[in-house]
This record gives sequence, C-alpha cells and structure tokens, in this order.
Amino acid sequence: MKRLLSLALLAVMATGAVSCADSTGPGSAIAGTYTLRSVGGVQPPVQLSGYQVISSQIVLDAAGNYTGFTTERDNFGTQQSYRIDGYWSVTGNQIYLYDQTQPNFPYIGVINGDTIVITANNSSSGYDEVYTK
Repeated sequence: MKRLLSLALLAVMATGAVSCADSTGPGSAIAGTYTLRSVGGVQPPVQLSGYQVISSQIVLDAAGNYTGFTTERDNFGTQQSYRIDGYWSVTGNQIYLYDQTQPNFPYIGVINGDTIVITANNSSSGYDEVYTK
C-alpha cells in the first residue's frame, strides 16, 4: 500500500511538472514582466522610511520561476539595485512568490489579469505594491 501511494504521488508530481512547463498551460498566460506602478497609491519614486524606491520589476516565466529587480536610494543618496530569484505558484487568484533564500516567507498577492498586487502585510514596504504587465 505504501509503495502504491508513493507511485501515485510520483505520478501526480510528474504530471504537475509537465503542465507547468507546457507553453500553453496557465503559466504562459501569467508569464511576463510586471513593472511597479505604485506603492501605497504613490507612483515611483516613493519615499519610505529610510529609503526611496526608484523602480521594481517582477519577471515570471511559464515554468514557475521568478526574478525580482528593485532599485532603491538610501537617505544618503546611495543608489543600490537588488535581485531576488525564486519560484512562483498561483492558487485561485492568489500568487505566491518564493525567494529561494527564504522560501518559508513568500510574498503573497492577488493576480487579476495583467495586474499583481502584493499585499501590505507581505510587502517589505508595508504598503500594497501594484505591478502591471
């Protein structure tokens, strides 16, 4: 029985992996480059506590991988860019962005068409972050 359960689980996982990589699957509709349009309703550049967000992008591929790029400037005028690599998943209209270095703390948002809203309680800024394709 245990072996049968393991084989069934393996078959489900293999099917899932194939559907994620399928260029006609749901991942291909979501895949693309999403650009930050606002943080807390304010268009970039946005002044936050101790730094200013200059720009940000989320790049999703159809295979379930993502890369995030953010450029910030601190209060001393030093500009820095950051990159986050990880993977993404969608359940209903909720999108989960998992940083490969901190996979237990995903960024969680809502995806609606060509718009992703990362919710404030999961946003490093503390505000809703709106991204569009």
